[in-house]
Amino acid sequence: MCRKQKKNRRHRAARPWHMIGHLQTNKAKYAVNLFNYIHSVDRMDLARELDKKSHLTGHKMNILIEVNVSGEDKKRNTGGRGYCLG
Repeated sequence: MCRKQKKNRRHRAARPWHMIGHLQTNKAKYAVNLFNYIHSVDRMDLARELDKKSHLTGHKMNILIEVNVSGEDKKRNTGGRGYCLG
């Protein structure tokens, strides 16, 4: 483990850090190392990528799933139907 990774672990352990806002799937590997919580997970592919990266780094990733309960097509989210994350 390099010095930068050790510093990030100490940084995360001191206080929980929350990532709020849209997260691109290709940025998931960085977010897993920087944050304790990720808000607004709006796609299954993003949830899977976060799960994969958190297993590789050994972090327990806390996520909050964005669900469109109003059914509006304009909103970016999982839709709330047919998803089971476990």
